[in-house]
Amino acid sequence: MKTFKEFLNQKTHNENMDQPAQGGMNQVAGIGDDDENFHVKFTIKDLIEKAEKYPAKDVPISTLLPFLQGREEDHSQTQARADKAELQYPIIVISNDQGKIFAIADGTHRVQKADAIGMTSIKSHIIPKNDMAEFAVK
Repeated sequence: MKTFKEFLNQKTHNENMDQPAQGGMNQVAGIGDDDENFHVKFTIKDLIEKAEKYPAKDVPISTLLPFLQGREEDHSQTQARADKAELQYPIIVISNDQGKIFAIADGTHRVQKADAIGMTSIKSHIIPKNDMAEFAVK
């Protein structure tokens, strides 16, 4: 498994990576969950750099599949990006106060590809939602 610094370097320089469609690594992205009363915006670069301090753990794919529903992306583009996704890099997920994952912050295409090829788990950096304020974009 490569480190997040290696991931960031390659993600910045490789057009075939599972990267944001517009704006690259400096793109402002966001996640929100009304049930968790949680909404935050961040740059992909900051997210990836800061996530390194959280150890990568195996998370069951079945836990993550519900978060793939309702994405606002053209299905053919989603599939093409999933096909190109690099599975050696951990995804980044957000957990609530009880430790339950409630959002994928980076890596939806990797989850989609992992599911398609029959993987049962994927390495994930799990960031507690309260720690997201550390690098939120105002």
